[in-house]
Amino acid sequence: MLIDSTISPREVTVLNWIRCGKTYGETAIILGISAKTVEFHMKNAMRKLGVCDRLSAVLAAVQLGIIDL
Repeated sequence: MLIDSTISPREVTVLNWIRCGKTYGETAIILGISAKTVEFHMKNAMRKLGVCDRLSAVLAAVQLGIIDL
């Protein structure tokens, strides 16, 4: 369930890397940001998607057409 329809481009990028199985640390290196910043974006995305874990966030984002498998 999408609680907030304003998923940012950076949140979409983070969701895509998490979908690929990357950790926060790996995603941080790829994006050139800190792992804490990746975690911040992921937590925002989870809140906006109305879910409480990374897997649920990825599944919700796929179901809503925000990211592709």
